[in-house]
Amino acid sequence: MTVTAPRTATHTSVGIRISPGTDGTEPYRALLSVDGGSDVDVPFRTPADMERFAGVFERDATAAERQAAGEALFEALLGGALNTIWREVLAAADPDRPARLCLDVRPTELRHLPWELLRSDGRWLFRRPDLLCRRGTVAAGAAEPDPQEELGPLRALVVLCNPREHRLLAEKELAWISGTFDGLPGATHVEVLDGPSRAELADGIDQLRPHILHFIGHGMPLPGRGTALNFNWRAAPDGPRDWSLDAGQIADLTRWQPHLVVLNACRTTDSGPAVGTGERVRGLADAFLDAGARAAVSVQADVDSPDAVIFSSRLYRAIGRGTPLDEAVALARTDLARHEERPGDAWALPVLMTRTAPEEVLPIVHTPPPPSTVDAIRRHGTYERLRRFVGRSAERRAAWWALDPPVRGGEPGTGHPVLVISGHSETGARQTGKSLLADWCLAVCFLRGHRAVSVNLSGGARDWLTVLREIRLQVVSEAQLTPLPAEAFADFDAALERLLPAAPGTGGAEGGDPLSVDGPRFDDEAGRADERRHEIVDRLLGGLSKGAGGAPMVITLDQADRIQAELFTGWLYERLVLPIARGDAAPLRLVLVASREWVADALPRADRHLIGEVSLGDFESSQLMRLVRAFGNRLGYPVDERVQNVVMQLQEMNPYTRVDIFGLLMSVFSDWYSAAERGA
Repeated sequence: MTVTAPRTATHTSVGIRISPGTDGTEPYRALLSVDGGSDVDVPFRTPADMERFAGVFERDATAAERQAAGEALFEALLGGALNTIWREVLAAADPDRPARLCLDVRPTELRHLPWELLRSDGRWLFRRPDLLCRRGTVAAGAAEPDPQEELGPLRALVVLCNPREHRLLAEKELAWISGTFDGLPGATHVEVLDGPSRAELADGIDQLRPHILHFIGHGMPLPGRGTALNFNWRAAPDGPRDWSLDAGQIADLTRWQPHLVVLNACRTTDSGPAVGTGERVRGLADAFLDAGARAAVSVQADVDSPDAVIFSSRLYRAIGRGTPLDEAVALARTDLARHEERPGDAWALPVLMTRTAPEEVLPIVHTPPPPSTVDAIRRHGTYERLRRFVGRSAERRAAWWALDPPVRGGEPGTGHPVLVISGHSETGARQTGKSLLADWCLAVCFLRGHRAVSVNLSGGARDWLTVLREIRLQVVSEAQLTPLPAEAFADFDAALERLLPAAPGTGGAEGGDPLSVDGPRFDDEAGRADERRHEIVDRLLGGLSKGAGGAPMVITLDQADRIQAELFTGWLYERLVLPIARGDAAPLRLVLVASREWVADALPRADRHLIGEVSLGDFESSQLMRLVRAFGNRLGYPVDERVQNVVMQLQEMNPYTRVDIFGLLMSVFSDWYSAAERGA
């Protein structure tokens, strides 16, 4: 399935380009094209008194002034010679097949006009259900090349520019973003930077290489530099330190350019007057597009933080469901119009600008074996609980990239075919979230086209043969995301029948079914013990490889610490784990889930360079409110004052918080518990 499904063929495409005049008799010309056909080129005469448009979004402006501005802009653009063609476009469009309008304003002195207020016949163009509107580039001549599709998850980096100011509302916006995206198991991945320095911001972008870069902050007008983002660097050695990011610094900020940049900060669309000239410097959104971003969402005036939260929550809910970007922004505008904090047409403040077709901004694909989809993961019993798996963003990335490293610069990254997910609690808790992280990794790998199977060893202490039987029985179960065919293990089954000693006269293996977990034990005294062990383990590896069918396959051994360490370090490690770690059993990849203490005892130190490891602990109490907000949003019950008071008390009690804190909160707050039961 694709995260963004191409829909261009079913939409009428309308492009309007405003360009400087060429012969000196008129300042500007407007060119209109429909579906790339013949262009109609007419003079564009700017409305009188354009200066009055600059204040239509100020707090003292009236709704009538905004309507008048929108009608004047429409009359100048589409009220003359282009009106007949425009009405034909509208007549052919409907909400089920809206027309796509791309407005390309080339003269810098016209870009700051409030085009999102275009209004005709008593209706806002950017609010019509039969139109999808954006600013962008109307190509002249050759069509734009299609961006290369990329395997998911869809990666997003959220930057809290200045955590010192208005932190509460910023945290609410973050909770909606992470609650929406992280609630799609395996399909999306969100990380957060709190008040980074310039170097930390650049490193964070280059390391994660996000598809979406989202800034939550405040736009600060700077003389001669337009609007800049104000940052508060919390980690400065001499205390908090402020710095700013303006349009002139974007191009050299990072090597990686995100596909979509969301600037949820005031006046980030604005260009400003350059010092000593009549020209205007670029706005931040233009600078990101010029640097290589495919699209940018910015704000063209002051926006109230609650309105920003409403817009972001709806935008990411739509993007997460695979909605093309222009449609996602239109849905967010509609939501904002219904719920905006104050009257003022805040829905028109966001500006969507693109350099490519909206459905090609985020061409992220998933390749699960048919008929499985992301929805199948949501419904799957084992993976349903991942909807409420919050936090652990750094550990998620480390684990996923260890198993399936991304391609960097055309070359695959380095990873480890064997990954250990370990845990240790400072509070003495039994749970650290190891199994949830392992299941999340399996969901990611599944959506990247791998086979994914999980084996739970919770039944008690195991010897090497019992573990092999458990693997054989569980990987073929229909409870798996991608169950393996039982016939792939025919050689392993035959080897058990042949190599385990049979009781005289029974015609079968002593003690019952050799495939059963409680079947006959291995007899070390029966002769050729080492040779028989080798063959049994090798036959299982062969069955797993055959069952994978040439595709990469990830197998998880959950609660591996139920295997006695001294038993594991023998045959299981030497004949099962080590060949996979060395790459001799490709395409197999293995995840061991165990306590940190068991890992220290069971894995030879000399081989640790062959094995990736991610370790989990308790939550840091300083991050608890953020996690609880995300958890509450997924339940459908955002944090209210009573929950906030309890969490604040918990934060003061200990620097660490147990990961089962959410179970405690659900036991205290009945509405949370009921919501969790309904979603189970």
